[in-house]
Amino acid sequence: MFKESLELEKDIFGETSLPVAKQLNNLANLYEMQGRLNQAEVLCKKALDMQRTLLKEEDVDISTSLNNLANIYESQRRFDEAETLYKESLHLRETLLGKNHPYTAQTLNNIGYLYKSKFEYERAEPLLLEALELREKIFGDNHLDVAESLSNLADLYIRTNQITKAVDCLERSCKIRKKILGIKASQNS
Repeated sequence: MFKESLELEKDIFGETSLPVAKQLNNLANLYEMQGRLNQAEVLCKKALDMQRTLLKEEDVDISTSLNNLANIYESQRRFDEAETLYKESLHLRETLLGKNHPYTAQTLNNIGYLYKSKFEYERAEPLLLEALELREKIFGDNHLDVAESLSNLADLYIRTNQITKAVDCLERSCKIRKKILGIKASQNS
């Protein structure tokens, strides 16, 4: 479906256009979810290059592509490259959208998760906590993004043998998921 949409966008808007870049990003995200990381990287880079050509340097779409490419690099365990792109995305998002925006919270969460993956727990915790606080401020206590932040913190606390904190975070996360998604969904988280 994404490939068909991409071809349609090319026919309508030309090979190099913002709608084509968006579809390249969508297809890259799909490939990443499927584990086709090399293909995802190629498409995401192409989308980012296209956006940098067509847009001014500071644009929200560019921050999204940077974040997406960082996700791919993180999946490829290219942590240093991922960190650089996440930080660039965060800078753009804070500048363009402000500190109290869901995209800013998402990128803070991603950087914290990256540090956790690199076993840099002392760097991960403040970012994961900040992302949680922002998400609670933006969405309230019962939102799936809040549950995601709580799960990430729980994993960090398990890894650092802070079991009481981990259990508290997991219980809150499960309660949110159960409320929003139902019992079966919370059993799968």
